Amino acid sequence: SMKKQLSLLPILLLLHSLSALAQDSLSARQIIEKNIEAQGGRSTLQSIRTVYTEFATRIQGHDCHVVIKEMLPNKGSFEIVYQGRTVYKSVFDGKQGFDIQNGKKVPEPADDNNDKFFKKNIFNELDYLDTTLYTIGLLPEAMLGQEPVYVIKASLKNGAEHVLYYSKKTFLELKSERTKLPENERSNATLIDQWSKYQNLMYPSQQRMFVGTDHEQTLTLLNIYFNEKVGDADFQ
Repeated sequence: SMKKQLSLLPILLLLHSLSALAQDSLSARQIIEKNIEAQGGRSTLQSIRTVYTEFATRIQGHDCHVVIKEMLPNKGSFEIVYQGRTVYKSVFDGKQGFDIQNGKKVPEPADDNNDKFFKKNIFNELDYLDTTLYTIGLLPEAMLGQEPVYVIKASLKNGAEHVLYYSKKTFLELKSERTKLPENERSNATLIDQWSKYQNLMYPSQQRMFVGTDHEQTLTLLNIYFNEKVGDADFQ
């Protein structure tokens, strides 16, 4: 009857508004899962064993390149190349960090690499979802410039805390901050200004590190290779 249909209407409206509300209140876990999807999906991210990236930047007024090599689970190397010559290199071989100066390996203090012992994946979001590594929780939503963002706090088992800002529109990360720093000299904030597609994966193509400090660096991606150009020898 008409009367019955009318009395159902407020309930339907209520259910509709509740489902709209539910859609808007994603959990930290769901947001990170959507981020993994936006980057290319879990199976794509897990299929990547090594990443080689080369960025253009300016250091003390000089045009330099930064070359970063990563290898599962937690190996990494970082070098600054000026006029074709490596002027600085640091390596983490999975257990120990080194600075390489004039061809000599100088061990880094163990504290400098504390987080790396907890790294199991190249792509951080896969680690954030691993409850043996991180505890994640939702902070109040915010605006980053003109963009509404979800804000998540990820606390690593060693006490390091990361605050992560994900676009509500694309679910890609726009900013990350380290709020507790058990390691020395780590970037206090990184802003990702641009994401681009390489093969079937979204990757930051323009980012700013050490944001808000006097050594803020803009890194522009020049070259990227997945599963090539990197081997064990790069971390020895």
